[in-house]
Amino acid sequence: MDTANLPQDQPCYVAERSKVPGYFSDEINGLVMSPFCALRAKSYAYKIEGRRTIGVIPAIKPKEKIRIKDIRKYVVDNHMTFEDHRKCLFGRSPYEAMFGCPVRLGVASVGFPSDQVANLITEEDIETIINSQLEKSPDDDIDIVNQQQENILSAREESVKCLEKQSKKMIKTSNRKLKCINVGTTVRIPIPDVDKARGSPRNVLAVVTDVQDGFYKLCTEDGFLKHRYTRTEIVPCDENFLDLKETTNSAKEKEITLREATGYNSNAGTQGYKMCHCKIKCQNNRCACRAAKKLCNSKCHSSLSCENK
Repeated sequence: MDTANLPQDQPCYVAERSKVPGYFSDEINGLVMSPFCALRAKSYAYKIEGRRTIGVIPAIKPKEKIRIKDIRKYVVDNHMTFEDHRKCLFGRSPYEAMFGCPVRLGVASVGFPSDQVANLITEEDIETIINSQLEKSPDDDIDIVNQQQENILSAREESVKCLEKQSKKMIKTSNRKLKCINVGTTVRIPIPDVDKARGSPRNVLAVVTDVQDGFYKLCTEDGFLKHRYTRTEIVPCDENFLDLKETTNSAKEKEITLREATGYNSNAGTQGYKMCHCKIKCQNNRCACRAAKKLCNSKCHSSLSCENK
């Protein structure tokens, strides 16, 4: 035994064995342990009685010691007490002792009556409710099912009403912020990033030629756009840069996409610059840049050696 941590006036005190491996030592330094509460292996708590100053040995105040494996020391020191261990053994479950609230059974969605679910405590209470429902007649079960169906239908109807109310509110707000555009007004259409090259204009100018059910038919100098646009997709210009008659005459009933209109108005084409991923020095027309009669740029083939520069 390593008794070097005992008081010096203790008959078993021996200083020569202090911290020597292989010897057992007293965990509480010769004090009295009372009481002791153990829940399982490596999970226990106890109280240590204090003592007064004896010679040069300082006094020790009464305190609690808690040992729990796999629990952070901060939690053990600040959130757990000896009383929690005692209540866990007498009157409370480990879950309630640990988290401070009863175990949640999770039976609210099973179909039990809400007034009975609030009073459930043990598994025997659940068995009692199940047995009472089994003893009921089939007519009672039919009534319960019908009542549940009525509740579901009423909830759906209420949800539809709320959605209709919200949609009307959104339409009213949209109409207030986005006013209607008249025929002949010049508008600009934002170009998506995938349809334009670097340095290309961000918008395409068009003129409104027709309005039908809130959808606008647009025409550019190069042709009519195939699809109709909503009010949120176009922005009216302060000035009419395009004349309706001249623009429609130059379009000549030709229909184009927004990507084609972007290419007509851009000097760099559409969908970014041409680039290749060749590994054979771009020597033949398999190279996308050579096939397009363009020189390779810094984006091509990870800066490998190239003969098309």
